[in-house]
Amino acid sequence: MIEPFIAEHNIDMTGCSGSYGNFAEFFARKKRGIVFPGDAAVLGSPCEGLASAYEGIDPARMVAAKGSEYTLAELFGGIAEARALAEKYRGGTCLRLRLTPANYHRMHFFDQGEVMDATFIDGDLHSVNPLAVGKVARLYCRNKRVRVQLKTQNFGDVVIMEVGATFVGSIVHRFMVGDITRRGRDASYFLPGGSLVLVYFEKGRVALDASILARTQDGIETRVDVGEAIGTAVDAT
Repeated sequence: MIEPFIAEHNIDMTGCSGSYGNFAEFFARKKRGIVFPGDAAVLGSPCEGLASAYEGIDPARMVAAKGSEYTLAELFGGIAEARALAEKYRGGTCLRLRLTPANYHRMHFFDQGEVMDATFIDGDLHSVNPLAVGKVARLYCRNKRVRVQLKTQNFGDVVIMEVGATFVGSIVHRFMVGDITRRGRDASYFLPGGSLVLVYFEKGRVALDASILARTQDGIETRVDVGEAIGTAVDAT
């Protein structure tokens, strides 16, 4: 399946070994030569994928797609702890990275810091394609997902939601709670299928790329590479 899949999706295999025992190994392939911005105040994308960005988070009305909304507390797990955590990101910024089957399916840490928590939330495996998101109510909150909380040096406290999708039965972490993160370090990978990464920043901690924000307003996703500069840190003090 591997060679036809590469050809069909026109996948750039630069930096990849090209030698895999099965399709799952290929899908979760490692890539060498990934470079994050040298300036620690510049945000590098944690994933390769299709990016959208939103400012001024209202935890009670998060938009997944046109006509499809969810609450941040429900996404975070629905319990009292999740509601308190959601409120912390009121007025903040959300970065959405949609990974298609053709993308590089690993996430990398984008800053120095510490892993504070990682909570698995069981659920379904609906497609995260925008057409599907508009048809399935609260899709992000129904899918299998992991809530990762980071304390970063340059971007404050951050929540990353790794959301499974069609055929993604496993989200594999290469870190443990309490680990010290390093910019560019391989953090996790998805096993076969499309998937989604949502990153939440506190108010006043990051300024995302203006072109990504503008295209999002027009309903257009922006293709980004892992490590690509997509924003800058803002000193909250």
